[in-house]
Amino acid sequence: MKTLLLLPPLSKNGNNNGLIPRFAPYISASVAAHIKKSFSSVAIFDAFLEKASFQDIILKINKYRPDIIGVPLVEVNREVPMETILSMIQYVKTNNPENIIVVFGSKDLGLLLSYIEQNDSIDYCIAGDPEEIVPDLIKALDQNDQSKIRTTEGLIYKNGNKIVFTGERIVNDLDQLEFPAWDLVTLNNYSPLPHRYNNIKFYPLTSSRGCCYIKTNTEN
Repeated sequence: MKTLLLLPPLSKNGNNNGLIPRFAPYISASVAAHIKKSFSSVAIFDAFLEKASFQDIILKINKYRPDIIGVPLVEVNREVPMETILSMIQYVKTNNPENIIVVFGSKDLGLLLSYIEQNDSIDYCIAGDPEEIVPDLIKALDQNDQSKIRTTEGLIYKNGNKIVFTGERIVNDLDQLEFPAWDLVTLNNYSPLPHRYNNIKFYPLTSSRGCCYIKTNTEN
C-alpha cells in the first residue's frame, strides 16, 4: 500500500503570512522510517513549507495516488491551527473518499476521542507513539484483516456508531526506534533561526518523550 504523510498548511489558501517552518518534520520522518521497513511506498509532503493550498494538496494526492494519508496533529516546533488541520482532512476526504485517513502525534486521548466522534473524515486516530502502530495498521489494512485491526493496540476508530479504543501504546525504549527518514525531505529547504551562529543548520534529536510541565496535586 502507498502512504503519503501530509503536513497541513497554515491556512486553506496556503498563505503563511511570511512564516516558514524552521525544522524538518521530525515526527513524520520518524514514522516514515518505520513504514519503509515493511512498505517501500511512502512519501512526505510538507504543505506548510510548500505554501500549498487545499487545492494544491489535492493535486499532490492525485499525482502520488496513495492508499493511506497520514496527518500529524502535532510536529516539532511548529503550530498549525487545529481548525485548519480538521478542515484540510475534511476537504481531502470529500475529494478523495477512497483514501484512508490516519491522524497521529497527539497524546491527548480526550481530544482524539472527540475528533473521531465529531469528524467522519478521520478513519483512525493513533493513541500513543505512532512509529510502531502506523506500520501495524497499514499491514492489517493491506491484508484486509479486521481481526488484526481489532487487536492492534494504539487505535481509535469507528465501527458503525460505536467508537472502538484498543488501548494506548507507548514505546518504552526509544533506542529501538529507527532514525528519521530524512531522505524523504529536502533538508536544505528548511531555514535556520536567524539568531543561530553563522546560520548553521541543525535538526532535532529527541532522547525522551513527554511534557516536563506536569500538573500535580500537593498537600500542605
